[in-house]
Amino acid sequence: MPNTPTIFLVLIFALAPMANAQYGRNDYNLKGLFFGATTPTVITQDLAVAPGKGLTGGYISRGDVYNNFDISYAMVFFQNQCTIQGRNNNISGDVIMELSGAQIQLLGGYQIIRHHLSLDMGPVLSFNGPWRAQSKDQELWQVSGYDQLVVEDLSGVSPVQGHFLIGLSGGLERLKLTAQYQRGFSNFLRKINNTNLERPVNGFSGQLAWTTIGVYLYF
Repeated sequence: MPNTPTIFLVLIFALAPMANAQYGRNDYNLKGLFFGATTPTVITQDLAVAPGKGLTGGYISRGDVYNNFDISYAMVFFQNQCTIQGRNNNISGDVIMELSGAQIQLLGGYQIIRHHLSLDMGPVLSFNGPWRAQSKDQELWQVSGYDQLVVEDLSGVSPVQGHFLIGLSGGLERLKLTAQYQRGFSNFLRKINNTNLERPVNGFSGQLAWTTIGVYLYF
């Protein structure tokens, strides 16, 4: 059975012709930049994770499809942080974990107020690097809840994720604010289960998720 990132990749390529078709329309076809602040986390029962902060930004194009429906295509980068609990010499403390990567987003929108307020949703294909401690001094800290697992062992997470995003954007035709929420449906921690590292009985399971408050600036 295909895994979740593969399904999302197929879905994005299946919908891509609709995004390309919008360029033939002259009534509403915009290109621009996106900037935002994120509050990322990992939804899991296997680690003590607290939401953190991050930044995201990239390129977006948006155009009408039919009546009040439009479609947008975006390529964005992100740099996110969240916190896990660790131990050093039996003293507990916070470990800031960093994750950076890029996303391809293909969102369908319903314009509640034409060209000024829209509800957006759709698939996201997310690529990320290792999940690492911000401070190298904490890489050998024990992960809370485990005896043999250290923070450095968590770096080998899955590099490709399938997400679903929903958001609301509104404002002027060429300047809009947006509030978004996206959550992964693939197991961010799956790759760790393929090692001999200490892990829960049923293996690690967790999904990336974050909210974004941002702005679209169209040319």
